[in-house]
Amino acid sequence: MIVETIVAVFQGVAFWASIPLPLVIAATLATNVVAAQPLLVSGLVVLNIVCAVLGHNYSPNA
Repeated sequence: MIVETIVAVFQGVAFWASIPLPLVIAATLATNVVAAQPLLVSGLVVLNIVCAVLGHNYSPNA
């Protein structure tokens, strides 16, 4: 029961984090942060992919 709740919380956080991350990535590209800190932008892309995968099965009504 507790494990299911923890998994649901992580899925929810991952799902909702994957929504604004593309906007953050686009902002870093638009402001040329990628030239100064390419690892930051790469990390954001990887984080977005991980959040999308982990939050894929999230259902707020479940």
